[in-house]
Amino acid sequence: MKQVIILIIFVVFFLMFSISPIVACAVDVPHAIIGDGTWLLNNEGAKIFLMPAGYYAKILSMDENYYYVIFNGVNGKISRSNTSVVGYNLIAKGTSEALCIDDEYFDFDSIFLKKNPITSSENVTLIPTTDGFIFLGEYPQDDKALWYYIKYNQFYGYIKSTRTNKSTITYDKFVPDGVNEAISPESNNAPIPDGNSKDKKTNFKENAVRAAIVIGLVIPTGFVVILIFRSGKTRKYYDE
Repeated sequence: MKQVIILIIFVVFFLMFSISPIVACAVDVPHAIIGDGTWLLNNEGAKIFLMPAGYYAKILSMDENYYYVIFNGVNGKISRSNTSVVGYNLIAKGTSEALCIDDEYFDFDSIFLKKNPITSSENVTLIPTTDGFIFLGEYPQDDKALWYYIKYNQFYGYIKSTRTNKSTITYDKFVPDGVNEAISPESNNAPIPDGNSKDKKTNFKENAVRAAIVIGLVIPTGFVVILIFRSGKTRKYYDE
């Protein structure tokens, strides 16, 4: 009889400490909310492209001045000043798009991909006019000229927007699903949560469910133990 009681108690304790949370939840990952006029910068602080306002960029790390992010598959950094942060548990939509050379240039065999957004810049590679490439971002110049930052095969560089089949890019408004409230720019000194953190509501809900399950298991088991003890005493009484 003692072995049965010990086994029941062991099972109850095992369930208490090993049962998985019933309420499933995705992990919130910190994202920067892109503001107006936000440039994605390289490690040296040079501009890569102008980021679309209202979109989210996943934060990889941070220091005193910058958030290190990834957007459209491009790693860079953005200034922390006037940048809000939000937890997001889905893959944030980007603005990359497949483009090609405009038909006007089909008389040429290829177009140069430039290292910097200026005609006199070093050439990265040649793009055949029959090939496609991926738009990653815009680089507007002070003289109103617009360059695109693109990826062609394994190469990255700039091409004039007027040489592509889309001389202007229109962005759809980014509408996130089920986000938490944004952290204000004034609270940028608060630590960025790691990838394993969960919001308080989710933790409370999980703990409540866990407690309910454990209580539901412990109470019936307690009655069973009591009945076993009483049954043992009765048999012992009649045996005497």
